[in-house]
Amino acid sequence: LEAEGICHQGQGTRPVRYSISALALALAVAAAPAGAQQSGVAPGTEVSTVANTALRPIDFASKPATSGALVVIMASAELPQLGMDAAASAALKNAIAADRFEGKAGTMLTLRGIGSYSVIHLIGIAGEDDKALRLHTAGGKAAQDLRSEAQPIAITGNLTAEEAEAIALGFQLGQYRFDRYKTQDRKQSPVQKVTVVTNDPAAASTRWANRGSHLAAGVSLSRDLASEPANVLYPET
Repeated sequence: LEAEGICHQGQGTRPVRYSISALALALAVAAAPAGAQQSGVAPGTEVSTVANTALRPIDFASKPATSGALVVIMASAELPQLGMDAAASAALKNAIAADRFEGKAGTMLTLRGIGSYSVIHLIGIAGEDDKALRLHTAGGKAAQDLRSEAQPIAITGNLTAEEAEAIALGFQLGQYRFDRYKTQDRKQSPVQKVTVVTNDPAAASTRWANRGSHLAAGVSLSRDLASEPANVLYPET
């Protein structure tokens, strides 16, 4: 595990990186009280066994499905290759021109009734700041904006394996919810698969399995811990 910080030296500062090895973590767990090793909670604490509602599974592919919901990541007003028929492609381009959509980060355009897709959702990422952050944000917005869309979702936009992983991470965090204790009006959100389209799906899958999915799980765990009520998670716990 690694974390970055700032070290102050005299009148200046420099970035530093701290590392915790797997051995150090194992020793810390071994030194913990037996009850904490077994359950992670204080004796007598009742922890709910009910999970949060299920999320959409994430997959990677070299081309999008021809139906369902389509998310297009846009770095400009120019459409990436979508494999649409000529009439649908022309209609989409006309809609982009009519809305003066330029693909700037933070902008979105939702269209229905074009081609065979139930909805086409354009999300802009063009900007000067960190691209990974813009991709995370775009993935999160896609998850939130299409949360109630009862269709499989494909996300495309000339994405490399690294960019596809960043989109997947943003999407996974964007669909997070903490509803395990909700007893009234607890509705199951759609769980159809989301597919991130990339020029190298095998590499994207490896990156996601080895890195991105674990980052998402870690952030989700920290959110769970912060959201637990005081009768479940308290100082002794």
